[in-house]
Amino acid sequence: MVGLTLVIHPALDSVSLGLFQRTIEDIHRLISDVDYAVSRERGARRWIIQALHSSAPTITVRPSLDNEELEEAIVNGLLVVSRGSFEPPAYFTEQVLEDLIRMRRLFGGCDPAKRLEFRRNGHTAVVEKDITDKAEKILKGGYWALGSVEGTLEAINLHRNPSFTIWDRVSKGPVRCYFPKTHEWTKRVKELLGKRVMVRG
Repeated sequence: MVGLTLVIHPALDSVSLGLFQRTIEDIHRLISDVDYAVSRERGARRWIIQALHSSAPTITVRPSLDNEELEEAIVNGLLVVSRGSFEPPAYFTEQVLEDLIRMRRLFGGCDPAKRLEFRRNGHTAVVEKDITDKAEKILKGGYWALGSVEGTLEAINLHRNPSFTIWDRVSKGPVRCYFPKTHEWTKRVKELLGKRVMVRG
């Protein structure tokens, strides 16, 4: 098993324990959310530290159950986002993109990271301070078109403008749909949570 390698490059001359801890927490959250998007299984898969080096902290991790698709999804997705794409990469759900936005905390303050590198099989995805803007661009880059989308309704947001997210059967990407803020609509959408639906508009 190859494993997924993360390298933390600090903005200062060394990595503090606080920066190391915050980075590991954020990476664990990102890996868990991509894992769910790939496997559709609730509960985080156990990841094992395969190697740990100290110059620029370098950590190689792998899932306890071999899953090369998951490792590839993480690196390939980060490559797409870091290049400034307007479209979400495969398996990069709204939750995963929000995880990237939360990583802004790693690049600010008195103990910031300069960049993070994710390596696998000769491919390197570099995550820098601008990853937040790039992830937000994808989340805000929705478009309007008449048509229909079929997929599984997996998320509901009732804050401000109520919306639900379905996973498109063809593209495997998230599609956010808005609905009226009424009791009837909210009840109906909640009843459809976890089911295959078709949205027209």
